[in-house]
Amino acid sequence: MSSNAPPLEAASVIAGYPGHRPALIDVSLRLDRGAFTAILGPNGAGKSTLVKVLTGLIRPEKGSVLLFGQDLAATSRREVARRIAVVPQAVHVAFDFRVREVVMMGRAPRQGAMLVASEQDRALVAQVMERTDLVHLAERHVRELSGGEQMRVAIARALAQQPDILVLDESTAHLDLRHTVALHALVRREVRERGLVCVAVLHDLNEAAQNADHVVLLQNGRILSKGDVATVMTYRTLREAFGVELYVGVNELDGTRYFVPMRESANT
Repeated sequence: MSSNAPPLEAASVIAGYPGHRPALIDVSLRLDRGAFTAILGPNGAGKSTLVKVLTGLIRPEKGSVLLFGQDLAATSRREVARRIAVVPQAVHVAFDFRVREVVMMGRAPRQGAMLVASEQDRALVAQVMERTDLVHLAERHVRELSGGEQMRVAIARALAQQPDILVLDESTAHLDLRHTVALHALVRREVRERGLVCVAVLHDLNEAAQNADHVVLLQNGRILSKGDVATVMTYRTLREAFGVELYVGVNELDGTRYFVPMRESANT
């Protein structure tokens, strides 16, 4: 894999599901180190399909996806797992594992066939648990934890993979405000300090505006706009994408944009 190539790049991708029209049409984007990219769009815009294409779960009908310059479709699943970590919307643990055991599962792509943890594995897991504030929960069973704590465990397991790319697939959808803020603070720190690539599917426009370096706005399977927050998240563009009236304001304290949907008039 080329060290000079971007970590992940999609070029003119057309993709979808058998028997249906394409869910993505001519989608091109590039993900760079040390950047948080938010994927936005209404329901049915193609966000989930784009995540599956970028992580190799769906192969494009046309176009290509390159992982460090190498065709993702020709890359082994083990190598993909070393490079890309995915945190889903909900955390499911089949058995009653403890927090430390679940975080250690993130080391599996880098262990041998017997999945025996080395001293290096244990040291790295300890570091990750400290960074994610899980040390005090290490021996707790994951099923006993709150939703926010479980999501933090999922993030820790993903970081234990030592990925280059972290994909958050609506990972804040069921979190309260405090846990959402904490999760984004954790991810932004990893992006800033470790040069992690992060791509996150989000529904909340305010989350995206406050946390993203770049935004990709999808509509009907196509990219309607992409760029920084100020370029993409404008009144006209968001109104076109979502079909609702929005108030777009600017926080005077930090300059971030915020968005309030306007209720429809009772006379319409």
